[in-house]
Amino acid sequence: QYRYSDAGLIEEGEIRPFQMGALRLLLIRHQGRLYCVDNRCGHFAAPLADGRVENGAIQCNFHHIAFSLETGEVGTITKNKCNPIGVYPVTEEGADAVVEVGLPTAS
Repeated sequence: QYRYSDAGLIEEGEIRPFQMGALRLLLIRHQGRLYCVDNRCGHFAAPLADGRVENGAIQCNFHHIAFSLETGEVGTITKNKCNPIGVYPVTEEGADAVVEVGLPTAS
C-alpha cells in the first residue's frame, strides 16, 4: 500500500503525477471518483501526465490514444501496437488516498 497525502485537494479533472519507487503513477479525479493509473502510454511509454481526461479515459498527448481509467484498456482505435496501461485500486480515507501497489489490475 501507498498513502498519498492531500488527495482531497485533487480537483475534478486534475491529473496529479507521483512516484513510488520505480513506479511512475497518476492520481486522477474524474466524475468525483479518484483513479490511479500508470504514467506511461502503452504505445511508446510516453508520459500521460500531460494528457487529457474525458469520457472515463485518459488520452495520450503524444499519440492521441485513450485508455480507460477503469480497466486500462485501449479505448480508441489505433493502427499502432498499443498495450493497455496499469490500473491500481485506490480508496480515499479522509484527505488521503490509499493506493494498492501490488500487481496492477491491467497491464
